[in-house]
Amino acid sequence: MFTDELTGLANRTAFREDLDKRMALNQETGAERILPTVVFMFDLNDLKKCNDTYGHDYGDQYIQMAAEALKKLFSEEGKCYRIGGDEFCAWAPYTSPDLIEEKLRILEQDMQEKNAKGFVVNASISAGYAIYEESVDGGGLYSTIKRADAMMY
Repeated sequence: MFTDELTGLANRTAFREDLDKRMALNQETGAERILPTVVFMFDLNDLKKCNDTYGHDYGDQYIQMAAEALKKLFSEEGKCYRIGGDEFCAWAPYTSPDLIEEKLRILEQDMQEKNAKGFVVNASISAGYAIYEESVDGGGLYSTIKRADAMMY
């Protein structure tokens, strides 16, 4: 119920539940208390081209390849989810801009290494992120997600 069958990642339902937990009510004030969080949005580039040209089996391999890279990236802190066909989302505790950029560098390097082994298309992932800011994200982490998604494009 909470796991994506193809990738083994948590699914959209698990994502929403986990975000709601991070937006837990502060027991003393009753106000939302959101821990410092960075939200990442990811989208696979050219998945439709892969499916249309080489078939859905290769498309599934592309999705699994990307999921493997993302799962590894968030294995020590945070969590990654498959929330749609070629869409992934992740959150991690926010510590510094340098660590965000490092995660994105590691992801790019991992995908380059996978491409060096050969695949029918050049596998790549578009990424966007946003850091939760109480003054900007009145809607809680769902507003942060929208900002991360907008940055991806």
